[in-house]
Amino acid sequence: MHEIYYEFFKNDLELTLLPLLREQVFHVTNIEAYSKIVECGYLECNINGKYSPTWNEQYYGKKRNLICLFDLRGITDAVIDQFRPCCDFIYDSHFGVTSAYLLLSKESCPDIIPNKVAVDKTQYSEFFVPRLEAWYLRKLTIRQIEKVIIVKRTW
Repeated sequence: MHEIYYEFFKNDLELTLLPLLREQVFHVTNIEAYSKIVECGYLECNINGKYSPTWNEQYYGKKRNLICLFDLRGITDAVIDQFRPCCDFIYDSHFGVTSAYLLLSKESCPDIIPNKVAVDKTQYSEFFVPRLEAWYLRKLTIRQIEKVIIVKRTW
């Protein structure tokens, strides 16, 4: 697992971070939770707040004990712009001043649960990020993470 550190000014964040995330499948979390993931050697659903305060338990992935991911493979800028406000992986304060973006290896990607599964099962009756969110059922080990982009936001 390769770690890359960046410090971005808020005004430059979208222009510099988003290109690094395009065509990637990733999990984003705050730096404290990332440290816990590294310590135990894997990432699993944060159902009990193991890593950090948890998101709403009624979200699609949480209700099913899934790891929430963003899948930007084959997604246009227009679609990213349209649905990113549902959970803004660039600016959302849940991810802290310093965030870690865990990019999955290509070998792990065939095992992700695509967004279409949630659409088909719920017809949008539950909360999830349309088009951008995907999920993983099992634990993700550190070996399945190809690269980690650690970003400190400077205001």
